[in-house]
Amino acid sequence: MKNLATYTIIVLLILSAATVSAQQKRSGKPYLFNNFPDTINCTAKQLSNFFTVAQGQNIKVSFSNSLTLNGTVKTIFTKHNTLQTVMVKLPAFNNILFAVTKRCDEKNNIVYTAHLFDSVYADGYQLKKTGNNNYQFTKILLDRILPTCSQ
Repeated sequence: MKNLATYTIIVLLILSAATVSAQQKRSGKPYLFNNFPDTINCTAKQLSNFFTVAQGQNIKVSFSNSLTLNGTVKTIFTKHNTLQTVMVKLPAFNNILFAVTKRCDEKNNIVYTAHLFDSVYADGYQLKKTGNNNYQFTKILLDRILPTCSQ
């Protein structure tokens, strides 16, 4: 009977250890923004620069002396004059696409949203409004917001 209890405890310990290690498993994807801060401040004026160039032209915009986006405008999409999206291909970041959108809200104020990530990498940035004409790029971990499909 002692042997059965000992074996049962050993099996339970092995199963619990396997469960804990499975929950702590990190993504096998590389991190692209390890050398950048978790938050990067920017202004609406800096973001508006993306909407001053034509498709095929190069653009370079620096934010908070820590992040510079330099690349070619690949796509400009406009809908109903109230929504415009610009996509820029960034060679310095392994040719990922930066997508920034400008829209007019119900009070006719301009609001920006943006994403800087690729599903090949484990991290990226999303843009959040922090105040009047102030924005912040916040680092995101893609495994938390884009679960991997195991099928």
